[in-house]
Amino acid sequence: PRCYSLGTKFGRPPYAMSSHHHDHVDRGAISLTRLINISDGVFAVAMTFLAFTVRLPAAAADGSRPPLAETLRQMLPQFYTLGIAFVCAARFWVIHSRIFSFLKRTDGVITTLNLVGLLTLVFLPITGDLIGVYQDQPLAVAMFAGNMALIGLANAAIWVVATRLGLLIDEATRRDIRKGHWFGGLSTGVFALSVPVCWISVRAARWMWLGVILFIFVQRTKHDRRNSPVVD
Repeated sequence: PRCYSLGTKFGRPPYAMSSHHHDHVDRGAISLTRLINISDGVFAVAMTFLAFTVRLPAAAADGSRPPLAETLRQMLPQFYTLGIAFVCAARFWVIHSRIFSFLKRTDGVITTLNLVGLLTLVFLPITGDLIGVYQDQPLAVAMFAGNMALIGLANAAIWVVATRLGLLIDEATRRDIRKGHWFGGLSTGVFALSVPVCWISVRAARWMWLGVILFIFVQRTKHDRRNSPVVD
């Protein structure tokens, strides 16, 4: 009788790879699982560090501080920026997760693009801190918006390259590809457009960020309702 050790149920070794995987080994690539793990870790750390961009207003010369209500009012722009940064970073993480859910494997190009994208993400707490301190300075706003746009561009580059190189799973449809370009490109485009706008009006640039978040939320809600199963 044939005997199988733990993990070899149904006659397959626990870590056996199909011949399809062996035919496409790229020594310059990292396994898909490891690439996803490091990406999730960097996203989590960067999003957590955004909380440190919120600072209390400076105390007066005698060490006194204004009442709590006034302090919170002065901190409102920082809370606004924190919310925008966190929600957009979370949105980019969702897009990133969706992209990698369609990949059947990686190669050296995808690995490099992903690491470059993570580098742009690491700078987010820094640019978020700058805009928290220099709230009305166009340069600080432009650096933050440009940082967000670069994160989106990195995601878009992975999606485009994976599509061109045939790295997507067979189940990925043209509709999935168009949807990936649409939602990722919209937020990236708005942040990129807000860079020149902020030199004219910082407030207008900030409202653009909020507008694209609300628009995407409404569109996603409509999409989910249309595709949700009808319960009798």
